[in-house]
Amino acid sequence: MTIKVDLLPTREKKFGIDPVMIFLLLIIIIFTVLFFAYGKQLESGIANKEKEVQQLDQALNDLKAKLPNIDKLKSDNARIQQQIDTIKGLKNDPVRYANLLWELTEILPRNTWITSINVEPGTRSVTFGGTALALGGAKPLETIADLMRNVQNSRYFVDATLSGTSQVGSGDSSGYTFQLETHYDENAALKPPEEVPLKGTSPAAAPAPSGTSVPPPGQPGAGKASPAASGTPAATEASGTPGATPKGR
Repeated sequence: MTIKVDLLPTREKKFGIDPVMIFLLLIIIIFTVLFFAYGKQLESGIANKEKEVQQLDQALNDLKAKLPNIDKLKSDNARIQQQIDTIKGLKNDPVRYANLLWELTEILPRNTWITSINVEPGTRSVTFGGTALALGGAKPLETIADLMRNVQNSRYFVDATLSGTSQVGSGDSSGYTFQLETHYDENAALKPPEEVPLKGTSPAAAPAPSGTSVPPPGQPGAGKASPAASGTPAATEASGTPGATPKGR
C-alpha cells in the first residue's frame, strides 16, 4: 500500500469584490438620494401651493364680504344720478308749474275749490284735493265727475284718478271733498296754452276715464288709485282756502 504525501505549500485563496456589484450599489445609492431630494422638493412645492390656495380663499372671502357694500354703492350712484338729472331739469320747472296751475284754473268747474296741490317732478304726477259744494242746486258728485273729464281732456294732463271722496256739511252748504291724481306731459307743459290744443272739443262732454266710478250720493267712495312712486325729489306744494270765489266755466 502506497501513501502519497504532498509536501508542497498550499496557496491561500483571497476573497475578491466584484466591480460590477460596486457599480450597481453606487447607482442604487445615487438614485435613492435623488429620489429623496425630489420628494422633498415636491413636498415643498405642495406646501407652497396650499399656502397660495389659502391666500386665494381668504381674498375670495374678503370680496364676498364687500359685495353688499358694492351693491349699495351702485344703488346710491343710480339714485344720485337720478337726482342730478332731476336737478338739471329744474330750470324748466317754473314754466311747467305756471302752465299746469293755469290749466287747473281753466278746467275747474263752478262751485269747486282747490285746497291743496302736490307736484312730483320725478313721476310727473300732480295730486290735488278740494271741495265741490251744492251751491245753486249743483250736484257735487256730478261736479267731481265733470272735473275728472276736464282733467283727462285738458292740454297738459294725460289721465285722472279719483283716490277718495268724503261728504261734508249739510243743506245748501253740503258737498264732497275729493282727492285726484293725474300725470302731465312734461314736453307739452313747456309750451304756452295757445300752442297745445285740448284733447276734446268739449272737455265737459268727453267720456269719463275708464276704471273709475263715481260713488252714489250720501256715501263716500273711491276710484282705483294710480300707484305712486317713492323716492322722488321734494314736491312743490300750493294751498288754497275753501270758500274763495269758485272758478266759473
